[in-house]
Amino acid sequence: MAGHTKLARPTMSEQTHFGFQTVPEREKARKVAGVFDSVAGKYDLMNDLMSLGLHRLWKRLMKAARVLKEQQQRDSVFTRTMFRLLVAAAAELATEAGMIAP
Repeated sequence: MAGHTKLARPTMSEQTHFGFQTVPEREKARKVAGVFDSVAGKYDLMNDLMSLGLHRLWKRLMKAARVLKEQQQRDSVFTRTMFRLLVAAAAELATEAGMIAP
C-alpha cells in the first residue's frame, strides 16, 4: 500500500459530546447545523407547543417595552428642553421687571 497514509484516529481530547454520542470535535458543528436544519421549518410550531403560545405574548410585551422606552427617552429630552426654555424665559421676565439683577 505504497502512497496511502492512514488517518489518525482522534484522541479523547479531540472528541466532544453530541447528545449521547462522543464525536470528533471537527464534526460537531456539522451535526449541530444538521439538527437546526431539520427543525427550522417547524420552529414556530415547536415554540407554540413548548411555551403554550406564551412566547408570542413575550415577543409583543418586549416590543411594547422597547417602544415605551424609546418614547420615554424622547419625552425626557423634550421635558428637559422645555424646562430650560421656561427657566430662561422666567429669568428674562424677572430681569425686565427689575426683580433680579442682569
